[in-house]
Amino acid sequence: MLVRRMWAAKGIRPTVTITGSHQKTCVFGTISTDGRQQLFRQYDYFDGDTFLLYLKEIKRKFHKFIIFLDRAAQHYRSKKVKAFMENNKNAFTVLWLPKGSPEFNAIEECWR
Repeated sequence: MLVRRMWAAKGIRPTVTITGSHQKTCVFGTISTDGRQQLFRQYDYFDGDTFLLYLKEIKRKFHKFIIFLDRAAQHYRSKKVKAFMENNKNAFTVLWLPKGSPEFNAIEECWR
């Protein structure tokens, strides 16, 4: 028996729709520390440009924030992302998760 943990409304049994498609999608997620504000965006692919769009959305919504990132190349190799981070370093702090440690990334539970 396969058991997975996930977020669902209290008292509601979650259902998973299976389409049989192998099409990939990319979902970025952010939750405020008090849990009152959240921001999720879905893209067709994951690259520096989509990550940059999402960073701009976070900055627009939260103004100042701390972001926890894993070492995915899209998070730090893009020249555009590097420039945005440098130009906005007063608006947010980046905390890098240890390499190969998805257990430290709370949002990983959402993606399972």
